[in-house]
Amino acid sequence: MISDTLLYTHRFQFPQLDACFDPIGSPYIFYSVGLDEEVKVINIEKNSTDIIGRHKKPTNKIVADSSMNQLISSCWEGDIKFWDLRQNNNNKSLLRSIEIDMKPSGIACIGNKLVIAGSTNFTQESDYTMNLHLIKIFDLRNLDNPSGYISYESPLKNEARSISALSSRDGFILGSIEGKIAVEYFKEIYEKFSDETTETIKESHYEPKLNNINSETNIFKQGYSFKSHREEILNQNRIVIHSVEALVNHPRYYNSIK
Repeated sequence: MISDTLLYTHRFQFPQLDACFDPIGSPYIFYSVGLDEEVKVINIEKNSTDIIGRHKKPTNKIVADSSMNQLISSCWEGDIKFWDLRQNNNNKSLLRSIEIDMKPSGIACIGNKLVIAGSTNFTQESDYTMNLHLIKIFDLRNLDNPSGYISYESPLKNEARSISALSSRDGFILGSIEGKIAVEYFKEIYEKFSDETTETIKESHYEPKLNNINSETNIFKQGYSFKSHREEILNQNRIVIHSVEALVNHPRYYNSIK
């Protein structure tokens, strides 16, 4: 029988919202972000904590990109920062910073692509403000091009809370606060938004209309969505819906562990 053993405990002064391990360095090092607006590196072996950098607002997501040797962090105000992982010391230099004009709620690095799920407010001519849930896909090799990304409405009607790459690396999965999961494939996304003659990525320039805010219209042929994490209360004749806070794709069986 396999028994669980606690190997390490680290205490923070402020609540932490996300963390990831170092993909190219020591297995005893991980990175963390939280309400203190800091990007931190923690060395388990030395029991030490150092600050890499800061955001202007609470920092909610962090992911390590092993293909480009960089660390990517985001804050609630839509500020995305890229840190150089090639430096062996704790003082990782800031490579670049971009604004994505939405509140990020999920980030994933898939090959040379950076996929960000988030939300933003859109005001109609009638001064009616609505919350739009978007997906943005950046080419990590071409971040200097301000228009070199894809932006489209999320296939999920509610805010995404988790995002993860498919084991096949040809797409990603999204989990929302509504207890739903969506599967998206890059091939269909690029066929819809890319210019095949120039092989460059174009922004979709999404301009929503009040009668066109329907996530179902953005579900592609291969992609799909389904309900999950719903608890039926028989005695009360109601269903409790749980938010999908984490998604991990099985490396062999291509299914998800939530």
